Amino acid sequence: MQRIKVSFDTWIQLLGMLGVIGGLVFVGLEMRQTQQIAIAGQIQERFNSQALMFLSPLQGDENMLKIMTTPNTDEAFLNLTEEEQLAYLQLNRWRIASSVNIYTQYELGMLPEGSFAQVFPSIVGLYDNCRLRPIINLLGTPAYKEFLTTLENRC
Repeated sequence: MQRIKVSFDTWIQLLGMLGVIGGLVFVGLEMRQTQQIAIAGQIQERFNSQALMFLSPLQGDENMLKIMTTPNTDEAFLNLTEEEQLAYLQLNRWRIASSVNIYTQYELGMLPEGSFAQVFPSIVGLYDNCRLRPIINLLGTPAYKEFLTTLENRC
């Protein structure tokens, strides 16, 4: 049996290479953790925004409760007063801007599939309301508008 003699500098190079590989694994784990923290922050921010919207009627504006619970139909919209219609359209501007933001986060990988699936029916509901299409066209990014073309057009 022949003995293989390895020099000291070869051992040093091997240890250095193992150190570099270990460092890369560590950096990869750190990047994954940072991404998870960023995603959690985005979800928390989305929740905070929704909470503020849902709490607004409890802060003295009782008309907003009626507006927030008005169905997205032409008949319901026409039964609102002119002032309520303006508030309804403004609320839907916020909803559309929020849905554009959520879609952008999803496309960038900052929002998990499950969270997007939770919001998807709301996006479809906004898109199905023909009265809101001009607002969607105004506030939507090109990528968001392209995404909407994959949905059924009911207008």
